[in-house]
Amino acid sequence: MNLKKQFGYPAKRGPLSKAGFTLIELLVVVLIIGILSSVALPKYQVAVLKSKTVELQVNAKALHDAAKIVYLETGQYPTDFTQLSIEWAGTLKESGDGSGIEFSNGAKCNFDKTDDWVECQREGVRIIYTLDPNDSVKIMCASLKDDALAKKVCLSLGGEYYFTGAWGDFYKL
Repeated sequence: MNLKKQFGYPAKRGPLSKAGFTLIELLVVVLIIGILSSVALPKYQVAVLKSKTVELQVNAKALHDAAKIVYLETGQYPTDFTQLSIEWAGTLKESGDGSGIEFSNGAKCNFDKTDDWVECQREGVRIIYTLDPNDSVKIMCASLKDDALAKKVCLSLGGEYYFTGAWGDFYKL
């Protein structure tokens, strides 16, 4: 028995019939796209923030290295950015006291005068380089409190949990 002949499968189309997809087929495609996007979107968000954080790390490292040069020349760490001999690409907006700068991409960097470190932050993530050669931890990544995405970024950079402070969780890099 030939089922195709008996049930007329595939349906014979007359001159006025239109070929197309059924509602079920369209729903299945939409469902598959939804599942794929729900899996891919969080990974994409982490990748984007991680790339921005690596850029922060580069900025903080450049400030750290420039501060070390000032220390080697003068015997003291700088207290503001005006003491550094460093050229930046792009536009910078300096804070009133010279202790902080803001990049055109939204990143903010400053010297913490009390703890002797350089920090840069953007979108819930901080990269901190210590200036004190006696500190056991030289580089940290900090995630803003309750920011799961920032925590994932710090961990994806190879961070190891260090402590929780008032600002958030700190990770050794």
